[in-house]
Amino acid sequence: MGSAVAAPQSAALRVAAYAAVFILWGGSFLAVREVVAVAPPFMAASFRFLVAGLFMLAYSRATGAPVPAANEVRSTALLGFTMFGLNYACLFWAEQRVASGYAAIISSTVPVWVFAGEWLWLRSVRPRGAAIAGMVLGICGVALLVLPGGQGEWTYSALALLTGTFCWAGGTLWSRRVSTPRSRLVSAGLQMSFGGTFLCLLSFGAGEFSRLSFLPH
Repeated sequence: MGSAVAAPQSAALRVAAYAAVFILWGGSFLAVREVVAVAPPFMAASFRFLVAGLFMLAYSRATGAPVPAANEVRSTALLGFTMFGLNYACLFWAEQRVASGYAAIISSTVPVWVFAGEWLWLRSVRPRGAAIAGMVLGICGVALLVLPGGQGEWTYSALALLTGTFCWAGGTLWSRRVSTPRSRLVSAGLQMSFGGTFLCLLSFGAGEFSRLSFLPH
């Protein structure tokens, strides 16, 4: 009786998690598009991740999460720079110029690059022909959707988005080879905080602070 009841509950949780990916992850691209329409891109990304990262670190500290070792902090800093700093710098910058739907489509190729990295770099999987064919068809499908979209500035934005997906996939693969904090909350908080700090410095270097009307010039 217990296992019969647990099976439907487990299936419902999987459906709910899958729906959350569509709604929360997919909707975030539209939110980014609306934000960069009124705020400098790197500053907006920096604010997003600094606030989230520092909040997560404060909560983990309050709940007694273990303090990470120095080598774990170094690894997490590099992961934060790559996955949150570079990736979201590309995303926020590009969404000033392309529709959120295109950004979401290109970003959805991350699992493909992770799978390719597991196969060609980590050697942790040996895909069958059907998996390789599916990967190629997926890439071709995305190309058919986005390549007719424009040229010039649009092309640069598409390349920036693609670069961002490579950064996220590369960080995901590299994280399996380095030491990170045992607490996932601490690890995520540090990555966001370091990524947000990089984005803040990038914003300052790009002169975005001078565009704020309430600051003295």
